[in-house]
Amino acid sequence: MDKRQEFNQMHSFFDKQLPRECANCGSKTDLHIHHIVPLEPFGTNRITNLVRLCEKCHSFAHGNEKLFVNHARSTAHARDKLRKSGKWFTGRVPFGYKISDEGYLVPSESAETVCRILTDYYVKKVSVKSIIDSLEAGGTPTPSGNTSWQYSSISVILENTAYIGEVRRTRSDEITFTHDSILVNPEYVDVVRAGMYARRYTRRSDE
Repeated sequence: MDKRQEFNQMHSFFDKQLPRECANCGSKTDLHIHHIVPLEPFGTNRITNLVRLCEKCHSFAHGNEKLFVNHARSTAHARDKLRKSGKWFTGRVPFGYKISDEGYLVPSESAETVCRILTDYYVKKVSVKSIIDSLEAGGTPTPSGNTSWQYSSISVILENTAYIGEVRRTRSDEITFTHDSILVNPEYVDVVRAGMYARRYTRRSDE
Protein backbone atom coordinates (compact mmCIF):
# COMPACT_ATOMS: atom_id res chain seq x y z
CA MET A 1 0.00 0.00 0.00
CA ASP A 2 1.47 3.39 -0.97
CA LYS A 3 1.30 6.48 1.25
CA ARG A 4 -1.63 8.05 -0.59
CA GLN A 5 -3.69 4.86 -0.30
CA GLU A 6 -2.78 4.64 3.40
CA PHE A 7 -3.98 8.22 3.91
CA ASN A 8 -7.26 7.59 2.10
CA GLN A 9 -7.86 4.46 4.17
CA MET A 10 -7.25 6.31 7.45
CA HIS A 11 -8.89 9.61 6.46
CA SER A 12 -11.97 9.12 8.65
CA PHE A 13 -9.74 8.35 11.65
CA PHE A 14 -7.66 11.52 11.14
CA ASP A 15 -10.84 13.50 10.59
CA LYS A 16 -12.09 12.54 14.05
CA GLN A 17 -8.86 13.49 15.80
CA LEU A 18 -7.77 16.83 14.35
CA PRO A 19 -9.32 20.03 15.78
CA ARG A 20 -12.32 21.09 13.72
CA GLU A 21 -10.98 24.51 12.82
CA CYS A 22 -8.39 25.91 10.44
CA ALA A 23 -4.99 25.91 12.16
CA ASN A 24 -4.10 29.11 10.29
CA CYS A 25 -7.15 31.40 10.47
CA GLY A 26 -9.51 29.62 12.84
CA SER A 27 -12.30 29.17 10.29
CA LYS A 28 -14.70 26.30 11.01
CA THR A 29 -16.09 25.88 7.48
CA ASP A 30 -14.85 24.18 4.29
CA LEU A 31 -12.12 22.29 6.14
CA HIS A 32 -9.46 20.06 4.57
CA ILE A 33 -6.71 17.83 5.99
CA HIS A 34 -3.30 19.00 4.80
CA HIS A 35 0.13 17.30 4.92
CA ILE A 36 2.63 19.74 6.42
CA VAL A 37 5.48 17.95 4.67
CA PRO A 38 4.13 16.71 1.31
CA LEU A 39 3.79 12.94 0.99
CA GLU A 40 6.15 12.90 -1.96
CA PRO A 41 8.95 12.33 -1.50
CA PHE A 42 9.50 12.47 2.28
CA GLY A 43 6.16 13.17 4.00
CA THR A 44 4.35 10.69 6.25
CA ASN A 45 0.80 10.00 7.37
CA ARG A 46 1.66 10.48 11.02
CA ILE A 47 -0.78 12.74 12.82
CA THR A 48 2.15 15.04 13.65
CA ASN A 49 2.42 15.74 9.90
CA LEU A 50 -1.26 16.58 9.47
CA VAL A 51 -3.12 19.82 10.03
CA ARG A 52 -6.63 21.07 9.36
CA LEU A 53 -6.89 24.03 6.95
CA CYS A 54 -9.89 25.80 5.48
CA GLU A 55 -10.34 25.75 1.72
CA LYS A 56 -8.87 29.24 1.28
CA CYS A 57 -5.77 28.59 3.41
CA HIS A 58 -5.32 25.15 1.90
CA SER A 59 -5.28 26.62 -1.59
CA PHE A 60 -2.38 28.89 -0.60
CA ALA A 61 -0.56 26.41 1.63
CA HIS A 62 2.04 25.15 -0.83
CA GLY A 63 4.96 27.57 -0.94
CA ASN A 64 3.60 29.83 1.82
CA GLU A 65 5.40 28.99 5.08
CA LYS A 66 3.40 31.59 7.03
CA LEU A 67 0.45 29.25 6.98
CA PHE A 68 2.31 26.74 9.15
CA VAL A 69 2.80 28.96 12.21
CA ASN A 70 0.04 27.22 14.17
CA HIS A 71 0.53 23.59 13.07
CA ALA A 72 2.42 22.66 16.23
CA ARG A 73 -0.48 23.78 18.39
CA SER A 74 -2.92 21.90 16.20
CA THR A 75 -1.04 18.59 16.17
CA ALA A 76 -0.16 18.77 19.87
CA HIS A 77 -3.83 19.29 20.68
CA ALA A 78 -4.77 16.27 18.55
CA ARG A 79 -2.09 14.08 20.19
CA ASP A 80 -3.17 15.05 23.69
CA LYS A 81 -6.79 14.39 22.83
CA LEU A 82 -5.92 10.89 21.61
CA ARG A 83 -3.63 10.15 24.54
CA LYS A 84 -6.24 11.13 27.14
CA SER A 85 -8.92 9.07 25.44
CA GLY A 86 -6.72 5.96 25.40
CA LYS A 87 -6.53 5.91 21.61
CA TRP A 88 -3.45 5.43 19.42
CA PHE A 89 -1.72 8.79 19.26
CA THR A 90 1.71 8.50 17.68
CA GLY A 91 3.52 7.17 14.62
CA ARG A 92 3.00 4.19 12.37
CA VAL A 93 0.80 1.41 13.70
CA PRO A 94 3.03 -1.50 14.83
CA PHE A 95 2.98 -4.75 12.87
CA GLY A 96 0.45 -7.06 14.50
CA TYR A 97 -1.98 -4.28 15.34
CA LYS A 98 -4.58 -2.24 13.48
CA ILE A 99 -6.67 0.77 14.39
CA SER A 100 -10.32 0.08 15.08
CA ASP A 101 -13.07 2.31 13.71
CA GLU A 102 -13.14 4.00 17.12
CA GLY A 103 -9.41 4.75 16.98
CA TYR A 104 -8.12 2.11 19.38
CA LEU A 105 -5.16 -0.19 18.81
CA VAL A 106 -6.41 -3.80 18.45
CA PRO A 107 -4.71 -7.05 17.33
CA SER A 108 -4.69 -7.75 13.59
CA GLU A 109 -4.35 -11.03 11.71
CA SER A 110 -0.55 -10.72 12.18
CA ALA A 111 -0.78 -10.64 15.99
CA GLU A 112 -0.14 -14.38 16.23
CA THR A 113 3.19 -13.96 14.43
CA VAL A 114 4.34 -11.20 16.78
CA CYS A 115 3.24 -13.17 19.84
CA ARG A 116 5.16 -16.18 18.59
CA ILE A 117 8.37 -14.16 18.00
CA LEU A 118 8.26 -12.52 21.44
CA THR A 119 7.48 -15.78 23.23
CA ASP A 120 10.13 -17.79 21.38
CA TYR A 121 12.87 -15.25 22.04
CA TYR A 122 12.18 -14.00 25.54
CA VAL A 123 10.46 -16.98 27.14
CA LYS A 124 11.78 -20.03 25.29
CA LYS A 125 15.23 -18.46 24.62
CA VAL A 126 15.20 -19.34 20.92
CA SER A 127 17.87 -17.54 18.86
CA VAL A 128 16.93 -14.95 16.24
CA LYS A 129 18.42 -17.14 13.51
CA SER A 130 16.25 -20.09 14.53
CA ILE A 131 13.17 -17.85 14.68
CA ILE A 132 13.86 -16.61 11.15
CA ASP A 133 14.41 -20.15 9.87
CA SER A 134 11.11 -21.26 11.39
CA LEU A 135 9.14 -18.30 10.04
CA GLU A 136 10.52 -18.72 6.54
CA ALA A 137 9.95 -22.49 6.58
CA GLY A 138 6.29 -21.84 7.33
CA GLY A 139 5.98 -19.09 4.72
CA THR A 140 4.96 -16.53 7.35
CA PRO A 141 4.53 -13.04 5.82
CA THR A 142 6.83 -10.24 6.99
CA PRO A 143 5.58 -6.71 7.81
CA SER A 144 6.21 -5.78 4.17
CA GLY A 145 4.27 -8.79 2.90
CA ASN A 146 7.02 -11.07 1.59
CA THR A 147 8.35 -14.26 3.21
CA SER A 148 12.05 -13.38 3.53
CA TRP A 149 12.65 -12.31 7.13
CA GLN A 150 15.60 -10.08 8.02
CA TYR A 151 17.33 -9.67 11.37
CA SER A 152 16.30 -6.00 11.42
CA SER A 153 12.60 -6.91 11.12
CA ILE A 154 12.84 -9.27 14.09
CA SER A 155 14.85 -6.73 16.08
CA VAL A 156 12.20 -4.03 15.64
CA ILE A 157 9.56 -6.39 17.04
CA LEU A 158 11.77 -7.51 19.94
CA GLU A 159 12.38 -3.90 21.04
CA ASN A 160 8.94 -2.34 20.54
CA THR A 161 7.31 -1.84 23.94
CA ALA A 162 3.96 -1.22 22.25
CA TYR A 163 3.64 -5.01 22.25
CA ILE A 164 3.51 -5.00 26.06
CA GLY A 165 1.06 -2.10 26.13
CA GLU A 166 3.57 0.71 26.76
CA VAL A 167 3.76 3.65 24.35
CA ARG A 168 5.91 6.76 24.31
CA ARG A 169 6.75 9.16 21.47
CA THR A 170 10.38 9.55 22.58
CA ARG A 171 12.57 7.75 25.11
CA SER A 172 12.26 10.72 27.47
CA ASP A 173 8.47 10.92 27.13
CA GLU A 174 6.18 9.55 29.80
CA ILE A 175 4.81 6.04 29.27
CA THR A 176 1.21 5.94 28.12
CA PHE A 177 -0.91 2.79 28.31
CA THR A 178 -3.33 2.86 25.37
CA HIS A 179 -4.02 -0.84 24.84
CA ASP A 180 -3.48 -4.35 26.15
CA SER A 181 -0.35 -6.39 25.50
CA ILE A 182 -0.38 -8.44 22.32
CA LEU A 183 0.75 -11.49 24.31
CA VAL A 184 -1.95 -14.12 24.71
CA ASN A 185 -0.54 -15.40 27.98
CA PRO A 186 -0.53 -12.56 30.55
CA GLU A 187 2.07 -14.42 32.62
CA TYR A 188 4.63 -13.69 29.89
CA VAL A 189 4.20 -9.91 29.93
CA ASP A 190 6.61 -9.22 32.80
CA VAL A 191 9.20 -11.62 31.34
CA VAL A 192 9.03 -9.92 27.94
CA ARG A 193 9.09 -6.43 29.50
CA ALA A 194 12.25 -7.23 31.45
CA GLY A 195 13.83 -8.71 28.34
CA MET A 196 12.99 -5.70 26.20
CA TYR A 197 14.54 -3.22 28.61
CA ALA A 198 17.62 -5.40 29.08
CA ARG A 199 17.99 -5.73 25.30
CA ARG A 200 18.48 -1.98 25.00
CA TYR A 201 21.85 -2.33 26.64
CA THR A 202 23.06 -5.72 25.46
CA ARG A 203 22.51 -8.46 22.85
CA ARG A 204 22.38 -12.17 23.48
CA SER A 205 25.54 -13.92 22.33
CA ASP A 206 23.62 -16.58 20.38
CA GLU A 207 22.06 -14.14 17.90
